[in-house]
Amino acid sequence: MWAGAAATNAGVDLADTLTATLAPLPVAALATGLAVLLFGARPRLTVPGSASAAVAAYLIETIGPASRVVKE
Repeated sequence: MWAGAAATNAGVDLADTLTATLAPLPVAALATGLAVLLFGARPRLTVPGSASAAVAAYLIETIGPASRVVKE
């Protein structure tokens, strides 16, 4: 990413690119922890529970900003 931005003079430095690249890591760690917890507690719920959490996070991120009321 950074090489492409540098080649086109986009004004993005390496630190910004690394920050954007590493931003999803806490969410991935949380999802992995949930899957491991489910696998230990209820092995049959590992896939449905993890998939449900991913779908819920996607819907919250997608629908959440659209549901805000604009106040001017």
